[in-house]
Amino acid sequence: RTLFIRSVILLVFRVPIILVGLYFYGLTGLLAARVVSGLLESLVNIYIVRSLIGIGAWAQVRVTWRSTVSGLVLVAAVLMVRTVLPPVDSITTAVISLLVLVPVGAVAYVGTHIIVWLAAGRPSGGIEVEIASRLHKLSGRLPGRRRQPAQ
Repeated sequence: RTLFIRSVILLVFRVPIILVGLYFYGLTGLLAARVVSGLLESLVNIYIVRSLIGIGAWAQVRVTWRSTVSGLVLVAAVLMVRTVLPPVDSITTAVISLLVLVPVGAVAYVGTHIIVWLAAGRPSGGIEVEIASRLHKLSGRLPGRRRQPAQ
């Protein structure tokens, strides 16, 4: 029942916001509308989690701070690099922009996330530990890499 009500609320608000953004402002308006509707969705989800399991809004937001900082750095890096690229007025310049901006964004996000995680004292309650564990296991399975015998 709760998830159904959530879906109805999001449908009632999200669709008009997106249609208005797209109609009046084109692709930029669509993207801005998605940001606004995403924030609305986050607020609804925070409320639902608080009502179901009692975790307050601030506690929910606080656990995502490393991802938020990394996302902001990603946006800043992409916007800065985009200023030196040619305007996107053809398929060729669009492909060039993608080939440059996607790696820049990825490096900015992942690099910032690692730095912030290390600066925070490598907390164990996050996705970083799970990723590091899986990468460690994967590196032991790579060809040409031998596991050290236990001593």
